Amino acid sequence: MAVDMTRGMSLDDEASVIAAWDTCTVRGALAVARGGKVQAEEYFEAVKGHTGWLMPQLDRVVRILGMEPGDIDLVATGVGPGTFTGVKVGISTAKAVALGLGIPLAAVPTLDVLARQAHADAPYVIAAVDARRGQFYAAVYRLESGGLERLTGYLCLEPSGLLEVLDGLGVEEAAFVGEVPGPLLEELSSGVRLEEAAEKYPTAEALVGLAVEMARVGDLTDAVGALPVYLKEPV
Repeated sequence: MAVDMTRGMSLDDEASVIAAWDTCTVRGALAVARGGKVQAEEYFEAVKGHTGWLMPQLDRVVRILGMEPGDIDLVATGVGPGTFTGVKVGISTAKAVALGLGIPLAAVPTLDVLARQAHADAPYVIAAVDARRGQFYAAVYRLESGGLERLTGYLCLEPSGLLEVLDGLGVEEAAFVGEVPGPLLEELSSGVRLEEAAEKYPTAEALVGLAVEMARVGDLTDAVGALPVYLKEPV
């Protein structure tokens, strides 16, 4: 089936099915949605070794819902930044599904998913994922008319580096969502007032919501075009 990636795709009708997952952080998420609404969601520890069961897990959830794999209209995956293995597993599985079914793919940045979960009154949002060795992956967003505008690229830096970025943007108060080591968060808190979000990992609702929005504006790709967001060499 040929798919025009430049055209918007509506997934609001009850017949439209999305299969989505993010394996880029410590806790992975898997969801199947119909009509833009999550019908089933599962969370799991995203450790080495989940490569072999992500596809069977998807197949199991789809069949529990009374569907067939061929009913899936769109596959969505978190593309990082995050753990090297997790990013690779999520994207490679999504590529296999998209190629096998001949359907489009929504490549969803993991930090964008996290930022969507802030649910705070602060004027800015900081989304972050632990990058190890005293660093984190982060992006800064501004709340705009109920939506989010990303103000930075996807960054990999130490707390002092992020504080410089925030100072340049004039950020004094922000909602923080994600999980990073306590000492790094404390250092960041010393320069900016932070309101921590209750949910620290990508959720099915946020992931599916972003995938639906991307589909509407035609921001989709295929099995060949989906690219990971790697900000540093794997260690």
